[in-house]
Amino acid sequence: MKPTIVSSGYVVDQEEGPLARLTEDLDRASGLEERLDVLHDFLQSLGWKQFVYGWSSGPLGGQCGNVPVLVRAFPTNWDRQWDRHSRHDPYFLSAANSRRPVRWSDVQNSADLLTAPQRDCMHYISDLGLTDGITVPVHVHGRRFAFLTALGTECSAQDACRQEMTALLTMVAHYFDNHLWATTEQMVAGQIALSPREHQCLVWSAYGKTIEDIAAILDISAETVRVYLKRINQKLAAANRTHAVAKALHMGLISLN
Repeated sequence: MKPTIVSSGYVVDQEEGPLARLTEDLDRASGLEERLDVLHDFLQSLGWKQFVYGWSSGPLGGQCGNVPVLVRAFPTNWDRQWDRHSRHDPYFLSAANSRRPVRWSDVQNSADLLTAPQRDCMHYISDLGLTDGITVPVHVHGRRFAFLTALGTECSAQDACRQEMTALLTMVAHYFDNHLWATTEQMVAGQIALSPREHQCLVWSAYGKTIEDIAAILDISAETVRVYLKRINQKLAAANRTHAVAKALHMGLISLN
């Protein structure tokens, strides 16, 4: 019999309800990408079309940096200008300051309370066609902060259905985060070696620096930085720079502490 999972005060019974299938599929999956695919399939079966999972490798301390995120079914080139907007994400900030799920509609209805950069970020997200979401915060007792956002469920307008789906998503977020960190930390950290320059480029990328910023910091050309980042993507089998940062943090190859 599988034990229950206790995370941030939430108790998730792996033997009961819709989570039973999710836990079985995650246990069979190997690697980060397969686990993300399992989560995506599960959320799609519940009516959600896209999701975002992100985290801070340490406690936030009241600040919103360029938090690494992993996504599924997002528009092409969604992150083209994300470096500029990410630290002002009003949905993330609302979740980071709460222990309760944040409905995007509530943030949108209080847009007059947001700063101008936060409203710009909200418009950037909206222009991508991403408007209907729920973000669940996962606070792990002073060690890190994570969140799971599910977008596009068709029942969001029905209050009873929305409450039920929010409760389920909360359990899923805490279980998935617990499962992922318990398994991924043991995977492939020792199998990938980054050169000192690659490591530096990746760390500065994790801190939200642009290619031009990194070139100036390291006193090398922007084209050389691009070469290093391309090598990193190849080594980590990453789709882009954001994905590479996310995978490197999970593998323990870099740290923001």
